[in-house]
Amino acid sequence: MPDHTLARLIFGLALICPLVLSVPATAQKRVALVIGNSAYVNATALANPANDATDIGEALKEAGFDIILGLNLDKRAFDAKVREFSHVLPQADTGVLFYAGHGLQVSGRNHLLPVDARLQTE
Repeated sequence: MPDHTLARLIFGLALICPLVLSVPATAQKRVALVIGNSAYVNATALANPANDATDIGEALKEAGFDIILGLNLDKRAFDAKVREFSHVLPQADTGVLFYAGHGLQVSGRNHLLPVDARLQTE
């Protein structure tokens, strides 16, 4: 694993672990949406997001989370996973979103990119 990949994984775990550890053990329902997009069609493919998402998903599952995992999602599949998460989240005591992949900001709004995104204009 290259040094920068390990650093990103450690940084991601450092962000998630305090959240997971701060949740009381009596929490009845924990859910996590975990997405890793690596195989971009119209942008540079990324080596690690799918692997990172798989590892984070396994760690969260061991911590008692129900996992909604999405790897290399196109727009339709990405939207379906977000809808699935939004349906179970209101009944959860704790929710976590983990995303690894290309993202961008336009006019102050952040966007997570599905693997089939075709950017032509702002």
